[in-house]
Amino acid sequence: MRKPFEANIVRLDHDLLRPHTEVVAGDHSGVPRVRDVLVICRMGERSGQAARALVDAGYPRVFNLDGGLTAWATDVDPTLPTC
Repeated sequence: MRKPFEANIVRLDHDLLRPHTEVVAGDHSGVPRVRDVLVICRMGERSGQAARALVDAGYPRVFNLDGGLTAWATDVDPTLPTC
């Protein structure tokens, strides 16, 4: 889950910006249950917490981007800014 200042650096299509603290606290509004959910953050730690909270809440298809957008930019698309 990403914060608005992070989206100003780089944003992916279909991003739903939600602070991980809201998701961990139980606010899952706007997060779809009927399709795959890829949870991302800058480095992967906060998104891992949010992904676990969604799985614990019964979301069936939740995935965390290991290493976050920083790893994605390093390993997959080096044209993306990371900071």
